[in-house]
Amino acid sequence: MQTIIVKLDLRKLANVDLGISDHIIERAAKASGGAIADGNYGYFSPDGSAAVWLSAENAAEGANLLLKLFQSEKFCENDLTAAAEIYISEEEHALLFDCTRVYPAE
Repeated sequence: MQTIIVKLDLRKLANVDLGISDHIIERAAKASGGAIADGNYGYFSPDGSAAVWLSAENAAEGANLLLKLFQSEKFCENDLTAAAEIYISEEEHALLFDCTRVYPAE
């Protein structure tokens, strides 16, 4: 499995809901037919950011699917296109600094 990390800037959310990570995981798993799953790690930081780790059979394809979801749906009443960054790695359980940001493009 590969790694996808969704990093959120909580200051850019209209409705800060700590359950948002669960909604991202559930929607990604359903939309991907199980090709994306819970990566069993996440955090909420005092600096105003949060991150959700996902496992994927193909991280690049999974990131594209997530971006389409973020563009077409709201999560806990939030538009994530401006609040989210998406990172990927071909490694399993990769750390954020070992991943490449694919959205927004650098």
